[in-house]
Amino acid sequence: MKVDENQTTGSIYNFGEYNTESKVLSKAEKEKIKYWTDDKFRARKTNTLKENTGRMKEYVPKNYVFRKYQDDEEYRNALIESGIYKYQEDKGYRDALIQSGIEKYLEDPEYREKLKQASIVKYKEDENHKEHVKQASIKKYADDDAHRIKIKQQTSVQICKKEYYDNSIFDLVTTDKYQHKCTDDCKTNCAFEGTCRTSLWICYTCHRKMLKGKIPADSFSNSLLLENVPVELKQLNSIEQQLIAQNIPFMKIMALPKGGQKGVHGPVVCVPSDLKKVTSILPRSENESLLLKVKLKRKLSYKGYDKYQFVRPNHLEQALLYLKDQNIWYKDVAINNEWINPIPELNDDQVVNDESESDDTELLDTCLQPADIGQEALDLCFDQVFNIAPAENTSPLSVLQESGIEAKTFPVHFPTGKNTFDEIRDEKLTIGRYFNLRLMSVENRFARDTSYIFFSQYLTELNSVISNVQISLRKECPFSKEGNKITGEMLCNKETLKESVFKKDEAIKYLKPIRGTPPYWQSSQKDIFAMIRQLGVPTFFCSFSSADFRWSEIVNTILKQQGDMRNTENMTWDEKCKVLCSNPVTAARMFNHRFQYHF
Repeated sequence: MKVDENQTTGSIYNFGEYNTESKVLSKAEKEKIKYWTDDKFRARKTNTLKENTGRMKEYVPKNYVFRKYQDDEEYRNALIESGIYKYQEDKGYRDALIQSGIEKYLEDPEYREKLKQASIVKYKEDENHKEHVKQASIKKYADDDAHRIKIKQQTSVQICKKEYYDNSIFDLVTTDKYQHKCTDDCKTNCAFEGTCRTSLWICYTCHRKMLKGKIPADSFSNSLLLENVPVELKQLNSIEQQLIAQNIPFMKIMALPKGGQKGVHGPVVCVPSDLKKVTSILPRSENESLLLKVKLKRKLSYKGYDKYQFVRPNHLEQALLYLKDQNIWYKDVAINNEWINPIPELNDDQVVNDESESDDTELLDTCLQPADIGQEALDLCFDQVFNIAPAENTSPLSVLQESGIEAKTFPVHFPTGKNTFDEIRDEKLTIGRYFNLRLMSVENRFARDTSYIFFSQYLTELNSVISNVQISLRKECPFSKEGNKITGEMLCNKETLKESVFKKDEAIKYLKPIRGTPPYWQSSQKDIFAMIRQLGVPTFFCSFSSADFRWSEIVNTILKQQGDMRNTENMTWDEKCKVLCSNPVTAARMFNHRFQYHF
């Protein structure tokens, strides 16, 4: 029979069934009930048991207890029941047991794996345990910042284990060149105690590719590996880099308010450059420390210029010789080995007159003005300035059809001229995905180059427009106003195209992905109207902008990337501006992360 709770002075414990054939409880059963209901009796029994256990340890072998626990089911159940009660009632015992379990979990791999498997089985079978785990995870995610960041970073990745993949594929894809190596400082300040960096992680997309024996499209082994920039190219400043380039990217760059970061207005125009003009106009001397003031212009007749800096002819010569020897696009470039010209001596009147010959009606080709106008006026009066327009009288290139245009335009980033966006690859890679990979790579040579960022943005948008135009011409307006089916010949005819296609709004749908175009805002307008119909009229409107100068973590991150040990609290506004402008990609990514984190 079951023990009545009234007979056990309100005990909440269920003692099972005893003597089902008799209504009288045995002495052992009565003692058991008394043990659970009488605190004094239980304490006395516990102390007696401890004393007996202490005496028995001296002469009872430990293996005997283990064997009895394994062989005697009644003894095992009694010990487990006693342990459960003690775990619930004794806080000190509970804390000690938890700490012991944590230490064993960290040190014993077999115990850890066994516990994981048991937890998985219990999670699947026990609904109460599943709900408890979910609630605990939600609470930890809300309260623990480090845990929340770790979960967000690991939602799309897993630990990379070599035994999962073919050895040849694994060795080809994984390389030590760009893997992070934790320093002592990194491990100390790491939010995850260094565990995120000591293991090799892989995203699920690459994981699935490698399981099939294929190279991931984003892998450096898919013709994306970057060569180290040699000293001959690394020592060049911005104007020297453009003087040795075979193509010059002209763009209208504007300085944005407050922060001084750069913005671009209009398209990017790539124009072929004549290197012979560079070597014929600029004098070279045997003195390696020779410095020349050079203005890079679109046309010599323009007053405005694209860049104005000091140029070191000796560095130009070294860079051109290296590229001719190593770069596939410079093999046929002719360099005059006798390029040693004396610096012409001009009087002040000639210098001023040369600068005044251009027509005043010519417009400036850039929105950027000299930082120090007074210094420039003095330069015109007392110093000789060399004006160079290596791209003058040449026609702009079709940026998506010119072979190797990326390597020709930015030879410093591609010393050998290989692995550009138009490279033939085993795994296809879209141009947008390619530039996204370059700008967000651990090798931040591209993220620090503002001209490359605008160049990549323009090419991505242009490719998107061309692709959508082709789809639009094939898909939209299959019939003309007269009811005739539109053919290829009709699309080549200007009048037919105007009457049949461009009089309908469908003809400009190809501009939808381009921010700022009418189709783009039409799409946004439709989204807003749909939200109003579903959610009602909004009560307030919010706009968000980056306060990057007040977020010290952004500046600190860029400083760490550059190996700069300065403290942001001691930096001036101008110094912070220079740091943020040196890596706009990191600043934009951290702002986006902050926005996504809070919203």
